[in-house]
Amino acid sequence: MTILQAVAAGLENTEKRKEPKKKADRYFLDGKVADRELKACNLCKIVWQKHVFNGKTTIKYYDEVPRYGKSQHICPSCSQ
Repeated sequence: MTILQAVAAGLENTEKRKEPKKKADRYFLDGKVADRELKACNLCKIVWQKHVFNGKTTIKYYDEVPRYGKSQHICPSCSQ
């Protein structure tokens, strides 16, 4: 039986489909990921992140990101 014949006969698809995630649910994960990845320095009061891409490690510093909720670690520039 083809799809058109099934529609004409009034048969329904009995397979369960996954409901797509709500758009709002996806946006709430960004803050949790940021709190896990970003760290705040105790000494210089700046937020920093260790970024690994293609096997190269770089340290990125952010002065406009709030420190609230970030884990407290000394940044590499202060630890030298």
